[in-house]
Amino acid sequence: MTLNGARKAALLLASLDSGTAAELLKGAEHDMVTEIVAEMAYIKTSGEESGSVRELVDEFAAMLRRSDDAPQGEQYVEQLLGDVLGQDQARSAMGKVQHLMERKDPFMFLRSAGVNAIAAALDGESPQVAALVMAELPAGKSAKLLPMLPDEIRSDVIRGMTGANKVSSEAKVRVASMIRSRMEVKRESGEVATTTTDSSRDVQLRKVAVLLREQNQEFRDSMINAVAEQDQETADLVRKMMVMWEDLPVIGERALQEAFRGVDSRQLALAMVGADETVVEKVRSNISERAAAMLDEESSLLSKPKGEEIETARETILESLRELNAAGSLDFEEN
Repeated sequence: MTLNGARKAALLLASLDSGTAAELLKGAEHDMVTEIVAEMAYIKTSGEESGSVRELVDEFAAMLRRSDDAPQGEQYVEQLLGDVLGQDQARSAMGKVQHLMERKDPFMFLRSAGVNAIAAALDGESPQVAALVMAELPAGKSAKLLPMLPDEIRSDVIRGMTGANKVSSEAKVRVASMIRSRMEVKRESGEVATTTTDSSRDVQLRKVAVLLREQNQEFRDSMINAVAEQDQETADLVRKMMVMWEDLPVIGERALQEAFRGVDSRQLALAMVGADETVVEKVRSNISERAAAMLDEESSLLSKPKGEEIETARETILESLRELNAAGSLDFEEN
């Protein structure tokens, strides 16, 4: 792989704390500083580093790194620019850094956005726009988003994704800017909740939920009750996040068998639409042969179910499992 000078410098400097990086950048021309810092910001945000270069950088940086709690992302970039250019010039340079990052990867913001927010932003858009956005998302997120698109455009979107790499960089920037604006408008208007399962806050709450579900029931309940005293909504969300759809492969078989007994075949068939293979295998291994046959029959009768129907069916299963978890009757095989 051929790396230009700015990328080589960025790979090294991105592995250092901002103070050390600032010292090494002092004396460089203003435009060069901006270009290098833009590369650093992209590296830190996207995690894109080549394997061979990263090994060398990590080995060297291990001798220089002064702290494990160095600022990350935008905070790191702002601090670095302030140290090198001074606060006045740093403010204008930060805008240039943002512009360079958006030109390099205009859809970066979508990778941390919630699927519901993306689907709302795509509402009414052409299959071509939806295809371009879908092609820029991780495969797992695209799989969740596809059933949420209107039935009549799904096949066109899939076809469009095969040629998405032919779109010019200028067109990608325009589409990304439009989608970002629509997401902001819908969030501010309240059409889309500000917290989603992919938001940074909910990622943190999910970590808390997984941590607490590994504790004994008495301790877990006392912790959640303590949270509820300050914020009941957050406490309820933590309880809910203890059992999510992606947890099915690690939930104990006895609990799954009990939960599936209360779900009718059509709901189970709906829940399986677009599910990961590991989830499908887990479900089929915990239902009877008769139930599996009924599941196959119902699956064959489904005709392009809507995303809302799929989510509702999955929530029906999850609610049963959450009740078992609240009663202390749910165990996780990862434990």
